[in-house]
Amino acid sequence: MRWPTGSDPVGLFWGNGLTNNENKAHYGDRNAGCRLNLLPLSRGQRDHADGSDAGMRRRWDLIIVVAVVVGLLVVAAVRMPSLWGDRSALRMDPAYMQHQKGQIVVEVPELYELLNILVAISPTGQTGPGGYPREHSYYKAVMDWFLPFRDHPLVSVVEKQFNNGYGGMRGSCFAYRFEGDGIVPSYYGEYGGFCEEHRREFEKFARESKFREFYQQNEAFYAEWVRTYRERVDLGGMWRWLETEFPARSDSMRVAVSPLSGGSHNTVGYRDLASGYREIVMFVSHPQEYENPNRPPAVASAMALSGVFTEIDHNYVNPMSDKYRAELKATMPKVGDWNRPPEWANAESYYNSAYATFNEYLTWAAFLVYAAERYDAPTFEQVTKEHVRVMEYRGFVKYDEFQRRLMALYQERNSGETLADLYPQLLEMVRGMN
Repeated sequence: MRWPTGSDPVGLFWGNGLTNNENKAHYGDRNAGCRLNLLPLSRGQRDHADGSDAGMRRRWDLIIVVAVVVGLLVVAAVRMPSLWGDRSALRMDPAYMQHQKGQIVVEVPELYELLNILVAISPTGQTGPGGYPREHSYYKAVMDWFLPFRDHPLVSVVEKQFNNGYGGMRGSCFAYRFEGDGIVPSYYGEYGGFCEEHRREFEKFARESKFREFYQQNEAFYAEWVRTYRERVDLGGMWRWLETEFPARSDSMRVAVSPLSGGSHNTVGYRDLASGYREIVMFVSHPQEYENPNRPPAVASAMALSGVFTEIDHNYVNPMSDKYRAELKATMPKVGDWNRPPEWANAESYYNSAYATFNEYLTWAAFLVYAAERYDAPTFEQVTKEHVRVMEYRGFVKYDEFQRRLMALYQERNSGETLADLYPQLLEMVRGMN
């Protein structure tokens, strides 16, 4: 199996302790199953059952049905842990984990790029804002090559899922890879999800459109795309800082940067069931997305850094917040005072709990704590203003006050105290902002 390219050791090697937010689900042996011997009753047995206890047969029928259902669920759980809602718990490739430990990989994954192309040629991709660099030669090359296939059945399937939620779909496609003309699981075992459900359609589209030929022709562009990302974003520095400030630990990191993903970000954590090995995966924008003539280069660089930082640190903030779920709910009883969904958001699912809202406030404000130590005063001041503007646009109406109070709290901390140590004071701070 070919390993991901672009790996650089960052000298980080930690233990594999599980964090509190992970469900320590235990699944049986992969070959576990349920075998039932369903033998017919003899005529005499039937007569006896009918005459003495007709209810007994019904009870046995119920027992058999329950046993079959339980057996099927056990087998399903072993084969696809995601059935239980914990798709992060997987059976990862041992050789991959050994190779990957301590590494950071930045890449334009092949199947992930195919997914983004399918979105780009869909009606939504063609008519919506999308964040696509339409003037870029790569975008034009994509349109020239793939737009003739916009009526392919897979395009409408992808578009429908994209409009219902992009994160899970790309997380699934990231967990698979091409092998010849076929698509197979990559390093995360039987991940399941959207890509598994539509694997044959992906293979058919790739063959008919000659996608792999297109991808190979653009490998030099992808390599340069990755090189400039690594040059402008200090992933190793962020990783080290977060593991200084929080108790959670990760063993490796992968960053997917598609030229077509626009400003859509999310993060996924994968955990090996056997060893507890943890890998963080981020889907983020390239630094070029933050460049414009009115933004100084240093500010653009900092905002690009923020784009990935505020995804990475969910893997550190969320596990710490898990210890304080009850307290957070009591401390932030009126989430609507903190989080007012904008018109473009789904109000029913938009950070609709104290836990989710607090985590979003803190993951963004933690970046400003990190940035304050790394940028000159004028750059930091402008970055802070842009942060506040973006967060308020997203509906987090108390973010400016939150980040100011957090900065003061961090600056006044005792020697050796970390952000994680400050959680009790953070809760008091939040209570005082209600």
